[in-house]
Amino acid sequence: MSELGITCTLPRAIKGHAVAGLLASFPGEGTTALHEDLPGEFPDISVVEEEAWMLYFDGSATPRNDTGGAGVDLVSSTGEVFSHSLKLYFQCTNNSAEYEAFLIELILAKQAGATRLEIRGDSKLLVNQMNGVYALKEVTLDPYRSEAQRLLNYFADATMTHVGRSNNRHADFLATLASKLQFEGIK
Repeated sequence: MSELGITCTLPRAIKGHAVAGLLASFPGEGTTALHEDLPGEFPDISVVEEEAWMLYFDGSATPRNDTGGAGVDLVSSTGEVFSHSLKLYFQCTNNSAEYEAFLIELILAKQAGATRLEIRGDSKLLVNQMNGVYALKEVTLDPYRSEAQRLLNYFADATMTHVGRSNNRHADFLATLASKLQFEGIK
């Protein structure tokens, strides 16, 4: 199959609301012109929505060495916790470090197969920009916001809420730790 450029992928789950929407689109009481042999009524179908993944993020910039850090916590719908602390080896501001952490988190959630997200962050600026409450005034953040909006399209549902630093301690700790790390031979 590889000679023909065909690859195998695992099937993705069918969303409950998609099935319900399809069934609702059939005319009449469960019969269609194409399927006259179907019973007059369908049995009750219970739609079970996947639990949302909880995502926490934080970014931190360290002016003394012009680098930053990103901290992300992903809590799966089954309760598994995935924590990441990443060093950002480029000059960044606190706002750009926050966006970097947010983008990393969205990429990880997408790779993990999450479909519903409840996102929490302590950056009031980022959360309000993404929710359309604040206008984007810092032009350098536009590529970050555009990429975040593109990534959010991969998810069936995503909500984003501002939380205080005290409710985001673990991601804050991971970001601060990464921003302050210094490795020998690396500036």
